Amino acid sequence: MVIPISMEYEPTLTEAIRNLMVDTGIVSALVYEGSNTLTDSTKNWANGIHKNRLVKIVGAAISGAGQMAVIDNNTSNTIIIKGKWPKAIGAGAAYIILEKDTAQILREVLNAGYDITAAHPLETHDPKVEEVEDKLDHPNYGLAALKALIDSLAGGAFYGSYGPKNVEVDNDVDFGTILYDPSGNIITVGEITPGTYTIHRVREAIDIEIVAAAAASEAAGRVYITYDFPAASWNVGDIFHVTFSGITVTSGSAVTEYPNLFTWGRVVREADVATKVETAQYGDRVYFDRIIGIAGTAWPVGTPQVPSNVIADIITICAARNIRTIQVRGPLTLGAAMQRYSFFSFKHYDDIVDLNGQSVYNSYFEGLLITGTQGGGGFCTYKDCMLSSIVALEGLLMNCSLNGSIAVSAGAGSYSDLYHCTSVWGAVTVTVGTPSRLSFKEFSGALILTAQTGGPVYVRGISGYLEVNAMVGGTLDIYAHGAEIVINNTCNGGVINIYGNARVTDNSAAGCTVNNYTAGSIQPTDDTYSLPNDVAENTAFTIAITRPTKLNTLWLNMVNLVQNATVRVKVWDSITAAYVTIETFPWTIGMDDGIYLREITVNSNVQVSVQSAIAQGAAMDIYYHYSEEEK
Repeated sequence: MVIPISMEYEPTLTEAIRNLMVDTGIVSALVYEGSNTLTDSTKNWANGIHKNRLVKIVGAAISGAGQMAVIDNNTSNTIIIKGKWPKAIGAGAAYIILEKDTAQILREVLNAGYDITAAHPLETHDPKVEEVEDKLDHPNYGLAALKALIDSLAGGAFYGSYGPKNVEVDNDVDFGTILYDPSGNIITVGEITPGTYTIHRVREAIDIEIVAAAAASEAAGRVYITYDFPAASWNVGDIFHVTFSGITVTSGSAVTEYPNLFTWGRVVREADVATKVETAQYGDRVYFDRIIGIAGTAWPVGTPQVPSNVIADIITICAARNIRTIQVRGPLTLGAAMQRYSFFSFKHYDDIVDLNGQSVYNSYFEGLLITGTQGGGGFCTYKDCMLSSIVALEGLLMNCSLNGSIAVSAGAGSYSDLYHCTSVWGAVTVTVGTPSRLSFKEFSGALILTAQTGGPVYVRGISGYLEVNAMVGGTLDIYAHGAEIVINNTCNGGVINIYGNARVTDNSAAGCTVNNYTAGSIQPTDDTYSLPNDVAENTAFTIAITRPTKLNTLWLNMVNLVQNATVRVKVWDSITAAYVTIETFPWTIGMDDGIYLREITVNSNVQVSVQSAIAQGAAMDIYYHYSEEEK
């Protein structure tokens, strides 16, 4: 076997040392001054494999760079040197491991005077340039003499590696080694076995294999690879190292087996100019134009200058360029699910999106006219849009105009919230169903709520007109800011609570409970109390008061009683935690048929009791009536 020797004759010792490298890596943790170890947590070396080799810290900008030491031993990921590190070494520093014997021979050829040791590191005793030149020209051991000695060897092949040290993302780069014989003739293809190569990336001190044991290529006089550093795997600042393994040359009877060959460098620039131009033209969105757009997915289709008119092509362009925003001009009908997209208009009256039953979960629409069925379920957002003839609406509407009919999505987990929306071109009809929540905040215009079967609905601040139709279940809370509210006789279930300032027309049917708490409204109550046949003081009824209220025309019809009785009106005293009597009315046989109590204004519960002077002989019904007016 012939040992291959580099004949590049690098002009500096640094490059000569590079050719002797057997491994490289990144320091994982700070190495303190005076310590004798160096750790690389990404390694898994065999114990003792680097004994008596050299380790050097490289990279001028790194703390501790330039130090070199002889390796005394190593574990799976830690180097133990002979002696101590004279300076601290920062985490993230790069290091290389060199074959000591070959390096020592180089020193001897150059007659530098010392073996490379911790006490005499290479960088401390490098000769002056003039001295190096004298040694290289020496007739006995200079480069010419060394070349003559090598040329005298029988057979053999020589190599010189090549490849850039600075590369760009998404740009093809060639790496390889030149092969030639002692006479300077290139090695032919038939004599070369190219072996394999690997490519590793070092980022933030983590070494990852990007290309694993792929076949290298051969051509006359060289072994090479072409690699484009794809943006999916490489960022600016990444370090790369390429390793060629298993290269052999068979020339006659001489077989040259090459050791692993290394080259490394750094990613210094982003994608090429053409890619940057394309990216800049798209910006953050793809452009759709029904009138002037064209089909296609290749650049420049989808840019402002050459918009697309095919939604399927738009989706392809977005996926290829990691874009999720679409600018819409003219009518667009969705043809596939478009989740987590953003749609914007040019503010034209015909910038229309027909949802067409497609899922737009977690998508955003702004300034568009929206129609059709929102498919797939899930919440999405509409801002400054006009919505007309929408089915299965679910999401957040902000400052939107509503027209025609809208059916909200019903069922568990369905939520729709409308903020500062308004109706246009007449009343908008919203079919409610049974949502988990439907709310309107500061709605203006004309609104018809129909077919509520369950769930809570909130109308928080309506000005204009509100009609409730065909309600059979659920709860509807209305807070009015000057509204006309009509409850139709088709409402026969559920509970409606009305607050604020409104004129209410209640035509609801039996089964629908309407609580009108609007300012100035009068809530009448009529009922019957059965007075027991005893002489105890019995509570006839209690009026629950939640806000300052005036009680009008409190009337008890005593016509059925046959014995005298006393009626007492009491209010709840929070200090004594008891009811206290504020009015007492003795009623006797022969008086009027009933007792009329004066108007009173209260802000706590009221209780009315009746006590017979003599037992009535049987339970007696007392009809009573009162009305509440909110103050």
